[in-house]
Amino acid sequence: MVIKCKFNVCPKNAIDLYTQLRKYHSKRFDFNLIIGGDGTFLRYVHKLKNDKPFIFIRDRMSVGGLAEKSVEEIDEIIDKIFRNEYFIENAMLLKVGKYFALNDIYIKHFDGSKSIMYEISTSKIYDRRIGDGIIFSTPLGSFGYTKSVGGPQVLINRIVVTHIAPTDKVKFEKVEEAKKERWYILDENEKIEFKLLWEKANLYVDGMLVKKGMKVGTKLKIEKSNKTKKIVRFSKKEFKFAVDAIIEKDGKFLLARRNYEPFKGKLALIGGFIENNEKPIDALRRELREEVGLKVKEAIEFKHFFEPNRDPRGNVYSIAFEVKTKNFNIKSSDEVYDVGFYDFFELKSNDLAFDHWKILLEYLRWKYKL
Repeated sequence: MVIKCKFNVCPKNAIDLYTQLRKYHSKRFDFNLIIGGDGTFLRYVHKLKNDKPFIFIRDRMSVGGLAEKSVEEIDEIIDKIFRNEYFIENAMLLKVGKYFALNDIYIKHFDGSKSIMYEISTSKIYDRRIGDGIIFSTPLGSFGYTKSVGGPQVLINRIVVTHIAPTDKVKFEKVEEAKKERWYILDENEKIEFKLLWEKANLYVDGMLVKKGMKVGTKLKIEKSNKTKKIVRFSKKEFKFAVDAIIEKDGKFLLARRNYEPFKGKLALIGGFIENNEKPIDALRRELREEVGLKVKEAIEFKHFFEPNRDPRGNVYSIAFEVKTKNFNIKSSDEVYDVGFYDFFELKSNDLAFDHWKILLEYLRWKYKL
């Protein structure tokens, strides 16, 4: 076992944990044990080259969201390890050039005094912006800096792209391809091309400066790495997965009243549970076809919702999509009735089932920057 602490000063109960595990069976419990804040964790993730799983423990003097447990929970950690009540997560990494990120890749002006202009493109989007910078996050990283600047959080493998304080005062040369959303949730296998168009910029990987003063015209490719990092987890929340569709027409949103409990009679977005071995996009197409008879023309993930108690039936992880349909020949079904388009600003939160009022509000924030 390798033990590393912030400034190499380890709390006494952390040393006790290390001692007990070594005494019990050093080979059985072969981990990288890291105690500190997020900066300490990320530094040692890159510094330690072995393939041992990482245990992250937050110390009393640090803040951060990467650690699942704190030093005050050492006894609980020991008990869970001895009882084999832990699992190993293969955490997704991002790659830019020769560098790998467990958390995020961040590009900003080289001294922070000005905005930068840049463009990004993938197989599905083209976006040109002036702003304070841009973040490319892993699922783990989406709970750090991305969250602090108002970006989305995800638990499943996606690449989250978040503009920092963007402005729309940019003339698009590829008007037909232009997207101007505040963030993007991209498939894990998407490849992103970045090009710096104005001012010099710095490139940071997991908070560490790796390229200073990149010149105008610099191009970078950001993609998922084929490598992963092993992280020890002590609790695992099981989810049912669902999809929800945002369909907008003339500023109003498609809603239907539920025929069944929970929330029978309440308005709701069109959607439902993802079946076994079904892709989210296929579940979306099926639910729209079955519930209201619509065919999907285009669908874009804009946010994931997984807060506790959002569904009385248990933990439900919903992937919300902006959906363009081929037509508006809407019909009712056994599951829903009174299907129609509603003005969000004429609705109250308790008019809608589940957290669907919040989903609509988040859509407006994403699309129209409310």
